[in-house]
Amino acid sequence: MNKIRKFPRYEQTVSALLIDAKEAAIAPMRPKMREFDVTERQCRVMRVLNDRGAVDASGLAEIAKLHAPSVTRILKELEARDLVTRQPDPEDRRRTLVMLTPSGKELVKEIARDVRRVMSEFRTRFGDERLETLLAELQAFAAAVKGVQ
Repeated sequence: MNKIRKFPRYEQTVSALLIDAKEAAIAPMRPKMREFDVTERQCRVMRVLNDRGAVDASGLAEIAKLHAPSVTRILKELEARDLVTRQPDPEDRRRTLVMLTPSGKELVKEIARDVRRVMSEFRTRFGDERLETLLAELQAFAAAVKGVQ
């Protein structure tokens, strides 16, 4: 056995633990997403649009933490289902803004009920204060390591 190991086993790395935490957080919401036939990424895009209102595709990609080509594909899929619509930006006709349709808003509202239930369970199991601390620490960590190469 190699005793020169100077870094932790993969399952103990920041990357692995963050992936594990993300999967644990998303898992309880997957049944509701399946019920409405939306993917996690589609749900994320609709949530951003619900939170922010009309957004251009590049801003949407940045806020939703997705690559621009993925957002383009997701928007086509959501538009085909009449969940989002696009229209020219009244202030800059070269830009296109994306927004939820009434059907999209209703879908987000339905899924949000389940999200609130799940978040309440997270707070019960993990503790309100610990959850708030975790969220703050994750934001601080992301800001601190952004740009490390």
